[in-house]
Amino acid sequence: MRRIHVLGAAGAGKTTFGRELARRLRATHLDTDEVYWLPTEPPYREKRPAAERIALLSERLAAVPRVVLTGSLTGWGDPLVPLLDGLIWIDTRTDVRLARLAAREGERYGRAIEPGQPLHEHHRALLEWAAAYDAGTMPGRNRGRDERWIAASGLPMLRLDGCRETSALVDEARRWVRARCQAPGTAGR
Repeated sequence: MRRIHVLGAAGAGKTTFGRELARRLRATHLDTDEVYWLPTEPPYREKRPAAERIALLSERLAAVPRVVLTGSLTGWGDPLVPLLDGLIWIDTRTDVRLARLAAREGERYGRAIEPGQPLHEHHRALLEWAAAYDAGTMPGRNRGRDERWIAASGLPMLRLDGCRETSALVDEARRWVRARCQAPGTAGR
């Protein structure tokens, strides 16, 4: 397996896991946010057109022999599926994800996310959107949509419990990758 895509809900732990998995597999770590969003201040405000995202990510995937790609291709990255060898879904309870998101936003923006401050509304909306992932009651990504995308991809998939320690998840993923590489018909992938 040379190209593994790690996906899951916001706050699932994809990036932390993906960076460590890439390090342990001696692969390059890429994140879909690097191509999905145009550079803005504050970040994550303006989407790059889908065709540009696909072209940029195709170039980046072609430039490296092994990659762990974190983020989500759901809803826009279907043309990239043939470039992938497998999927890892980090499935994390909502309360844990929301706590992680709140902590991450606090580290990034400090007091600016507090009530009455300039980024409070954006922070509140992010947490509301992330909380609705399982029920699918907000626009955009949700559990049902991700599950349908995974099934349609036809790629082998490993589901991991994102509440576990990152090192344990990486160990399990490495075993899965090794087993997939030794399976008949997968040599060299």
